[in-house]
Amino acid sequence: MSAELAGLYGGTFDPIHQGHLAPVEQIAAQIGLEQVVLMPCHIPPHRQSPAVDSTHRLAMVKLAAAAYPRFRVSDWEISRQAPSYTVDTLHHLCQTWPDKHWYVFIGMDSLLSFHRWHRYQDILTMANLVVALRPGAFIEAAEAEITRLLAEHQVEDIDALKHSKAARFIWPKMNYRMSRRRNFASNYKRATHPIRC
Repeated sequence: MSAELAGLYGGTFDPIHQGHLAPVEQIAAQIGLEQVVLMPCHIPPHRQSPAVDSTHRLAMVKLAAAAYPRFRVSDWEISRQAPSYTVDTLHHLCQTWPDKHWYVFIGMDSLLSFHRWHRYQDILTMANLVVALRPGAFIEAAEAEITRLLAEHQVEDIDALKHSKAARFIWPKMNYRMSRRRNFASNYKRATHPIRC
């Protein structure tokens, strides 16, 4: 029996919107992921804390994810009083579901600084990285360590990605065009109490 393929998509989601979700859904379908775990960050280690508190951001992510059957929302990082490092989250997921192969979704802007992530080498032992293109972030700006990692680990097609449990990079082609930026924060405020910043 083959391992289940699952994705991890983390971030502050301050606020979450279709620009976060639609590309991930499209890529997840291309790869054949059975589920994608959305993981709102509680204490971001590399940026200021979000203006909106964690409880409200978690609620907005749940509201947004309801439209996507593939998405699951986890409060694991939200419930911890510690910086939200991807390596710790992946270790938790791998221990909780040892039969899954994990794919971490990041943006091109995050890829360019990936070599400065906490224990980034350990991340590559637990998951493949799926990179989404971002406006203003270009691979030509990569530093030497990222260039080395790509030369060693990048694959060009999804079939090659599926044959590796971990340590591969890919950025799939997408045909998705943003037609409307759905504002989940506004929907959430209408459904509940106003967000206190």
